[in-house]
Amino acid sequence: MCSRSGVVLISPKKENITQSCKLDFEVTNNVVEYEAFLLGLQLAKSLKVQNLSVFTDSKLIVKHIRNIFQTKHPRLRSYRNEVWDSVENFFNVFNLTYIPRDQNIHVDSLVVSASSFKIPDQTNVLYQIQVKYRPSILDNLKYW
Repeated sequence: MCSRSGVVLISPKKENITQSCKLDFEVTNNVVEYEAFLLGLQLAKSLKVQNLSVFTDSKLIVKHIRNIFQTKHPRLRSYRNEVWDSVENFFNVFNLTYIPRDQNIHVDSLVVSASSFKIPDQTNVLYQIQVKYRPSILDNLKYW
């Protein structure tokens, strides 16, 4: 079963950089949210972003990252810790804000594009959709 996620980075000059991702391994909804979060952090790092504001429609992820909710499941705890490590070791400023899903239309359109994308056998065309065949945190394979 494949799942999809999307990330939009918006520069201070209002330029958009987008990334869609198709996850081709077994996941839960919460894992998809964390994979998208890490994808966004990796994209921001690759662009040398130092000050980052993250807007997500996952209340659970926000509460995990802010340590409001305990992260009991080992797999989700690994994801939360990876986010913490990424943020602490790279970004000078980091803000995290929850936004309702209906205000997150741009990201939802990326998810739709990833869901309808079929991987071609052979092509010379560059696509902006990343396909992941295993989790960002490989140790998490043992938990499912």
